[in-house]
Amino acid sequence: ANEQLTYVNNRLQQNEDQLKRFIQHISHDLRTPITSVLGYVEALASDLVQSEEKKQLYLERSKIRLLSLNRLIQDLFDISRLEGGHIEFNKEELTAMQLFKIIDTAISNDLEAGNVHYKSSFNGHDGVVRIDLNRFMQVVSNMTNNILKYANKGTVELTVTCEGSMLEIVLRDEGVGIPTKDLPFVFDLNFKASNNDSHKDSYGIGLAICKQIINHHNGSIQVQSEENNGSVFTITLPCSKINH
Repeated sequence: ANEQLTYVNNRLQQNEDQLKRFIQHISHDLRTPITSVLGYVEALASDLVQSEEKKQLYLERSKIRLLSLNRLIQDLFDISRLEGGHIEFNKEELTAMQLFKIIDTAISNDLEAGNVHYKSSFNGHDGVVRIDLNRFMQVVSNMTNNILKYANKGTVELTVTCEGSMLEIVLRDEGVGIPTKDLPFVFDLNFKASNNDSHKDSYGIGLAICKQIINHHNGSIQVQSEENNGSVFTITLPCSKINH
């Protein structure tokens, strides 16, 4: 416990330096695809590329890099607006079962591209949640993208449980997991897991956005994980009984 506390205190003291490095890395990630696309465009514009096949290849590569750049910019834009309280949430009432079916379909469709076995279940009674569905599905999409990166094998399980006044959404995978020492910082803007060398472009923006969105729904998001033994993300939202 003392070692863990010391580690946490040291990590907190390093936040300012980490944030500076984060900005440097993001700047690099913004420049890299732009430089790459410029190279392809210049080659195409100068007629250095003659074959139609190679032209299509350059255009496809440019498109992939621009889409990646657009996602990164959108993430930065979203986290800035969320932290500043400048995003309006348009909440609607959905039953817990309706929300489960929407989440279940989205995750199932997204995971078709991965080599995973997916299963899901709904437990408890049905209830009503007030939710901005578009923003909440952004959370689901971010979490599913993480699974495709770090848990592209094994089983992924979604469990939605409505009990009392709370709705619990649990997403469990069998991926690489997160080291115990990193768990307190998973939802930090500048988080990068110490076992994350294979994904140098991943800086935790998606999970930071998830936490902000869930907070705006008066809910909570938590993670349990063990390195090389998967992760369990749990989202809790207020839920009221259906009035008949």
